[in-house]
Amino acid sequence: MTGHPARRRDDRDPEGARFEALLARLVRGELTEPEEEELALYAEGDDARAAALSRARKMRDLGGAWLRRVEDDRALATLEHRRSVRLERGVGVALLVGAVVVGLVSAEVGAGLMAAGTVTLLWSFLRTAFAARTKDPYRDVQE
Repeated sequence: MTGHPARRRDDRDPEGARFEALLARLVRGELTEPEEEELALYAEGDDARAAALSRARKMRDLGGAWLRRVEDDRALATLEHRRSVRLERGVGVALLVGAVVVGLVSAEVGAGLMAAGTVTLLWSFLRTAFAARTKDPYRDVQE
């Protein structure tokens, strides 16, 4: 028989080809529950296939964890660039700049503006830091 070497192998071992196809789908996270059971049946009693199944599950879990971390990173970046955060920080900076200008004329009013600007900026940074800490995608790595 001539043809593609993979096709000849598949013709000789359709069960092996099906097992390999199911493993590939498992790693990509596309496997349905009945296919997962079928895969387990193929690996039952065959140490090489059981080891391959174990490796594929680890690869799937690592890939899933990576995708979750990427999504968490995106959420953290979005949090920092939200309109409300930018507005808070803009108001805080404006109050601080205003405090310097007004402080030249009236020290008491300038001090009040300085305090308001500092509190506004501090509130903004603490709020986003707290939100980022609760959504930290790497907390399991750091522990």
